[in-house]
Amino acid sequence: FFSARVRAWVRACLPPNSAPPLPPKATSTMSDICARYAEENTREALSGSARILSTLLGNLAREDTPKFRRVNLQNAKIQQSVAARHAMAVLEAAGFESVEGGAAMESKLPGDQASARAAQLAAALDTALSACANASFALRLSLPHGGAGVRACTYADEGRTLLTGATDNLVRVWPSAPPLGGDPAPCAVLAAHESVRGTAGVQALLPLPGGEVASAGRDGKVCVWDASDTAGRGAVQPAPLAVLREHGDGRGQEVSNKTNIVALSHAGRLVSAGWDRTARVWPPRAAGSPARGG
Repeated sequence: FFSARVRAWVRACLPPNSAPPLPPKATSTMSDICARYAEENTREALSGSARILSTLLGNLAREDTPKFRRVNLQNAKIQQSVAARHAMAVLEAAGFESVEGGAAMESKLPGDQASARAAQLAAALDTALSACANASFALRLSLPHGGAGVRACTYADEGRTLLTGATDNLVRVWPSAPPLGGDPAPCAVLAAHESVRGTAGVQALLPLPGGEVASAGRDGKVCVWDASDTAGRGAVQPAPLAVLREHGDGRGQEVSNKTNIVALSHAGRLVSAGWDRTARVWPPRAAGSPARGG
């Protein structure tokens, strides 16, 4: 009876021949927002903006900390990224809200909802960019890393294998052209890097002469592997051929994460560079032989 009276009252208040007001328009889905972002920006705009957005979402998806819940809109790179059309909408869909008079954004979602929402947006953004004509590439295959972020990749063994280094301290070896169907699996997993003071990850990979490959991580180690032994044979190497460990030994600067190695190079000799603000030049060694100090 009450609802009938309410309906009669609404009809009485409306002008003749008008209909009751429609409910508010439903909020756009994550996929819709990401699709508009991908389709309505130029390739040039996406090349910089998408990388920053993916990093912001990926960081929060991986680790829910106050640092990753906050986006500093005063940062020049982030300012350029969010200037792209619908970029702010992507962050808002991930749960970020404007704070400090628009100087920053923060995710205030409770519990583990912040990481879960960021992961959903990151996946939707990847999907939208892979299907977008303006994107600089199309995603054909994703190699699984158990949720760990990939920080380095390289071809080795004259292009027969693809190696990836991730934040779980593992180097995975894949066939150079994995089949597009089914669930891709690595040929081998190389485990020698370790976590140090709460940080982890393989930061750099470099093919070397003689079918070897070097990996460098946050633990201050450069590990040398025989990549030719893992070319599609399913082998598991129990230990690297050599381990070079001197970054963070006090000869460099005393900085945060001083063992973190970020770059490798080889031009006759293997060179590593790290956050301790040193470049270490390692003595030459015959393929498969033990290493000496740098």
